[in-house]
Amino acid sequence: MKKNTLLILLILVSTIYIFWSQTGNPSINIETNSQFISKSKDLKIHLFSCKAPIGSVFVSTKQNDCTVNLFQQNFTKKNFNEIIYVSLKNKKIFDGPIEITVTSYDSSIANLNKGRSTTKKIKVTLDSKPPQVYILSTAPSIHQGSSTVVSYTVSKEVTATGVKVNDLSFDAHKQEDKKYYCFFPFPINYTAETFHPKIFAEDLAGNTTSIDVPIYAINKKFKSDTLSISESFLNKKMSTFNSLVPEASDSLDLYIKVNTTVRSSNESKLVEISKKTAPTMLWSGAFTTLQKAAAKAGFGDFRTYVYQGKKIDQQTHLGIDLSSTMHAPIPAANDGVVVFTDNLGIFGNLVVIDHGLSLQSLYSHLSSIIAIEGSTVKKGDIIGYTGTTGLAGGDHLHFGILVGGVQVNPIDWLDKKWIQSTILNRVNTPNN
Repeated sequence: MKKNTLLILLILVSTIYIFWSQTGNPSINIETNSQFISKSKDLKIHLFSCKAPIGSVFVSTKQNDCTVNLFQQNFTKKNFNEIIYVSLKNKKIFDGPIEITVTSYDSSIANLNKGRSTTKKIKVTLDSKPPQVYILSTAPSIHQGSSTVVSYTVSKEVTATGVKVNDLSFDAHKQEDKKYYCFFPFPINYTAETFHPKIFAEDLAGNTTSIDVPIYAINKKFKSDTLSISESFLNKKMSTFNSLVPEASDSLDLYIKVNTTVRSSNESKLVEISKKTAPTMLWSGAFTTLQKAAAKAGFGDFRTYVYQGKKIDQQTHLGIDLSSTMHAPIPAANDGVVVFTDNLGIFGNLVVIDHGLSLQSLYSHLSSIIAIEGSTVKKGDIIGYTGTTGLAGGDHLHFGILVGGVQVNPIDWLDKKWIQSTILNRVNTPNN
């Protein structure tokens, strides 16, 4: 009798445990970025079950009382997480309001061995028409290492738009009059044959458009120079970089790594800083720089570095070096907002000022910084003093102009006529 009672209790406990362990309906997450979907992008659906593995899933749509089955799958693997992608291509569904229904079953013995189920419905709008881009500005000519701007409108609301130059992307900024302005460079490491800027736009549904920017690209010759790295320079400068490259075997190895890997990291940081930009132009007129200064190096100078008669590295100088008196006061090149004030590797003490629309100016090797990050400055305000920090061999200012974090020829931006013809005439903005 006791054995029978014990057996019944065991069966009862086992049954309760089985049902308890398999309780909890599956959850469904239909991942959409907005209330719009497109046939060009698969639906991403995440299925999750707490107690029993996912068993099957059914996906359908309803539009104007017409139901279309999109997807059905039975899962043989005992997974508790499943991500499925459902294609909308070649389905008899049309642009407009649409209801999506997803039903998921787990593999429990609940519901007469059919499994526990969850159904989720969402109402979205199917939009399969890509945005249309209308270029407003005239086709400019542009020299290698220079920059320009394109003005355009887009036919509908977009989540992203700008100009792509091969693998680089430059954000456009929407103005109050609904126009988009996009500043973009002709990077110095590209040529007229490889420079192919395209305007891109992606709408709320994920439809994309890409069109060529009509442009006349011109190659340019730049100077070549040889710089001799002395033992005294290595002994004097390299100790400040030990913490950045602790694996360096000696001062020469440290210099080479700083001039290559640290330089590359610093340039990536400039791209990151470029995201801190105003959506409108903060500047006016020609840019200015260090007064009564002698130019020591130009933009695009191709440098070969030599140590004890042996070539150790090659780099391109991407700014202009200006030398004046020691610790000379440095003026802000134009109106803007200070977005960076810190020491940055090869640049040493660095100030970056944002002038809006991803246009920024760079001041490096400073002995001291006066500018306060986040503050507004006017053209001519003193932001710091020249020095020898970073990889500087002597007291000077390395002045640069950045477009989307890419260094371009600063000389252009010091020229009032160039600014008027290349920039302002294309955004219909008077030169103040």
